[in-house]
Amino acid sequence: MIGDDEVGRVSDLRGGRLLVVAFLLGGPLAPAAAAAPETAPPATAAPASPSREALSTQWGENRFIGRLKPGYHFNDKAPNKVVMAGKKITTGAVSGTAISPTSIHEREIVFAGLPSPGEATLYVCDDAQTFCDIHRIPFGGGNDKDPKTKEDPFPLSSQPGAHAARNGTWLTRYDEALKQARLHHQLLMIEFFARWCPGCIRLDTEVLQQPAFAELTRKMTRLRLDVDRFENSGLVGKYNAKAIPTLLVLNSEEAEIDRLTDFQPLEVITRWVQTLAKDPTPIAGLQQNPLLLGRRLLAAHRPMEALEQLKKVSPPAWELPQAEIETAELIVELDPNATEKKELLAGKLRQAVQQESASYRSLEWRKRLLQLQKVPSPDREKTFTDARDLADRLLKDEESLKTALMSENVGEFINFEKLLVATERAEIFEIAGRDDAEIQKAWELAAKIGEKVDLQCRGPSHRYLLVLMQAHLWSQAEELVGKLLANNPDDPELERRRLKILFEQKKFDEAAQLGEKCLRNSYGRNEVWVAENLAKTYIAAKKKKEARALIDRFLGRSDIDWKRTKGSRENLEKLREQVL
Repeated sequence: MIGDDEVGRVSDLRGGRLLVVAFLLGGPLAPAAAAAPETAPPATAAPASPSREALSTQWGENRFIGRLKPGYHFNDKAPNKVVMAGKKITTGAVSGTAISPTSIHEREIVFAGLPSPGEATLYVCDDAQTFCDIHRIPFGGGNDKDPKTKEDPFPLSSQPGAHAARNGTWLTRYDEALKQARLHHQLLMIEFFARWCPGCIRLDTEVLQQPAFAELTRKMTRLRLDVDRFENSGLVGKYNAKAIPTLLVLNSEEAEIDRLTDFQPLEVITRWVQTLAKDPTPIAGLQQNPLLLGRRLLAAHRPMEALEQLKKVSPPAWELPQAEIETAELIVELDPNATEKKELLAGKLRQAVQQESASYRSLEWRKRLLQLQKVPSPDREKTFTDARDLADRLLKDEESLKTALMSENVGEFINFEKLLVATERAEIFEIAGRDDAEIQKAWELAAKIGEKVDLQCRGPSHRYLLVLMQAHLWSQAEELVGKLLANNPDDPELERRRLKILFEQKKFDEAAQLGEKCLRNSYGRNEVWVAENLAKTYIAAKKKKEARALIDRFLGRSDIDWKRTKGSRENLEKLREQVL
C-alpha cells in the first residue's frame, strides 16, 4: 500500500446515509450528498477500516491502480477520481484537475495517462452492501512500486469460470464468445487452461491479469476454457488443445490463425498479438509461405501437414526434425502394436539426436527413445548414459545450458531453466528403470535446485511443490504448501495437493477433513481425483462405511465423463472391493 490515506466511513459524514442508500441502490447521487465527502474534514483519526485493509494500490508508468480482496468492490456509481498535484488537465475524462477512471471493474480500478503525482479518491463497498468507505490515497511520493514489479495478490486463476476478469472481459461460453466476435468483427482469443497447471498459473498472474494485456487485446473477444470441465471436452478435441496453457486465435468464422503453447512473457505475447492484428490470415491462406505455414501447422498439432510444408524450405528449418518425429508418433498412435512403425519412430529419434547431440530438446528425444527401448540392451544403456551426461553438463556449465536452450521455448521454466533440466534428468532415471536409490537421489537433486524458486512466483512455486512430492520429501512439501496457502488462502489446487501430502504422512483424520472440503470446491476431473483420494483416506482411517458411501455415489453418477477418467473409475472399483 502506498502512502498514508484518509479514511472516512460514509455513514459518519454529513449526508452519509443518503450516500449509502444512493450507492447501494446504484442510482444517481443527490447533489447535497455528493458534495458532502468533498467538504467533510479529513478523518485521519479514524481507525483503519476492513475495506482499507483489503485495498492495495500501485503507481508507476503514469498509471495508478487500486485492487481489492474478495468481499469488497469499487462503487462504479460514485465519483471515483484522481486529483493531480498542481496540474490542470484539459483532455480526456477530466473536470478541472480531477481525472475519472480509465477502467473500473468490481475489484480493480485503473487511472491511466497521469502526468504527475496526486491523490486518488476511491469509494469501496462491501459485497453484502452494508456500508461504503471513502479512501483518499496520496501517490507518487518516491516510494511507489511500478505495477509490473508487484504480483497481483488476487489471481484470476483462483476464480475459475468468472465471467468478468479484472483487466477486461473474459467469457466462459464458446457460443456467446463466437456471437460477440461475429457481431463486432473481432478476432477470438481462447485460453485453454487448468487450475492445477503451473504454466497456466504463471501465464495468468504475470500476463493475463496485467493492464497492458487488457489494453493489448481490447479489440479481441476473449474466452477462457477450463479443460477439466467435462462440458469443454468437445472444444478441447475440436481445436486439438493437447497442451496447456494454449492461447488460440481464431477469426470470426472459426478458422485458426495461430496459437501459442505454454507460458510466454508479456513482451513475447505482445509481439505475437501485434503481428496477428496486422496480418490475421488464417492457416489455410498461408500456402505461399511454407515456412510460416509449417510452423503454424506444427503448433496446431498437425505434424503431417507441417512436414509437407517444411520439406520445401531450404536450408532445412529448425522445426523439421520435430515435425518428422511427431509425424512418426502419429503413425504409431494409429497402430500402437506395429513393431515396424515403432522402429520408424526410433530411427527418427536417433537421427535427430545425432544431428543435435547437445541441445535441450535432444534430452526429450532421448527420453522418448528410452520409452521405446524397453528391453535392457547396450543401446538402451548408451541412450541413458548419454542423456544423463548431457543433463549433468547443462547443470554444471552455464554456457552449455545457454547454448542448449538458445532456440527453445522453455515456457513456465523461464528464469528457472536448471529446474527444468533437473526435472528431465530425474524422469530419465525413472524411465530407464534405475534402482530406487538412484531415482530418489535424482529427484532430491531437482528439489535442491528448486530451493532457489521465489515463492512469490506462483507458477514456479507450484512446480517446485510437485518436485518435492515426486522426491517424497513430504515434510518439506507440507511446509511449502503451508507457506503458499498463507499467501493464497483457500486455493483449491494447493488444498488438493495438501490432501495428498497429509495422506502420505499418515495424517488420515486431518486428510479426511480436508478432503471433504476439497470435494466441495472441485469439479470435473479434479472432483473425481479428490473422490478417489478421499476414499483411500477413509479406508486408511478405518472409516469403511464412509468410503463405501462415497465410492457408490460417484460410481453411480451419470454426469461424469468416465471415458476421460477411466483410470480413476478402475481405481474406485478396486477400492470398493476393499470395503465390501
